[in-house]
Amino acid sequence: MNIHKSKALNSDPIPHLDDDVRTALARHENLSGCFTILGPVQLCYTAEGGGFKVCLKLAGIEISCAHIDASNPCIKLEGNVVCAKASIDVCLDGTCLKYNAQACYKDFPCLGGWKCTEAAGTIICF
Repeated sequence: MNIHKSKALNSDPIPHLDDDVRTALARHENLSGCFTILGPVQLCYTAEGGGFKVCLKLAGIEISCAHIDASNPCIKLEGNVVCAKASIDVCLDGTCLKYNAQACYKDFPCLGGWKCTEAAGTIICF
């Protein structure tokens, strides 16, 4: 018969089970990606330390970047290039990275009025 006994320890042997934003991010340190919001407007993210570097790309050009983490849970990225412009709010919401965006473009060769759309959603949950 095998008898199991509990043993008092000076430290937690399984701290990775205490999920908060910092420990969840640490497990996904190689996490990165990009996705298209509208035509030439992309949002890219890369896990860095205890947070994310988030960048707005317009027509393939990196326009604006910021770092988001538990101490700075919301950021705004804005910019324009030639016939496209965008404003994107990105927030850490619990263990998810979410966005709310407005993006506009003009048909080439940048004549006529702006065509705009709004989008919101979850980038990733970890």
